[in-house]
Amino acid sequence: MVKVEASVVIKAPRDKVYAWFAKPENWAKYRGAAWKSVKVSKRGAVITATQEGALAGKSMRGTFKYTCSPPEKIEVEWTGSYGRVPIKGQHLSWVFREMSGETEVTWSTDAEIPCYVALLGPDGQTQLKSLMQDELEKIGVIF
Repeated sequence: MVKVEASVVIKAPRDKVYAWFAKPENWAKYRGAAWKSVKVSKRGAVITATQEGALAGKSMRGTFKYTCSPPEKIEVEWTGSYGRVPIKGQHLSWVFREMSGETEVTWSTDAEIPCYVALLGPDGQTQLKSLMQDELEKIGVIF
C-alpha cells in the first residue's frame, strides 16, 4: 500500500470549507463532479451515503462512511467498485488547515497500487494523484 496525497488552498474560512465537505450531497452538485448520485441514509458524527458516478472513464459506486472530526478532519471508508475492480474498505481522508482566512485541504488515500495500476495504467500512482488534484481544484473554485 502507498499513500497518495494532493492539496489545494481554498480562498474561504476553514469552517465554511469543512461544512461543504461534510455534506456528501455537495459532491453531486458541483459542476464537473465525479459523483452523479449521492443518497445519505444516516447522519451524525458518522454519515453513511450511497454514491454513484464516473472518473477517468470508469464507473464508481459504493457505500461511503464519513467520520467527521470538525473542523479539522473527515475520514472516509469506501466499499464498492471502481470499473470492474471491487473496492473494500478503501480509506480516504481530508484534513483542513486554517491559513489566514484561507484553508489548505489535503486529500490522502492509502492506495493499493496493483489495483490502481490495473485501472489507470502502469503509472497508476501518478495518475491517481493527478485525478485527486484535479478534483480538489474544481472544488476550490466554487468558494
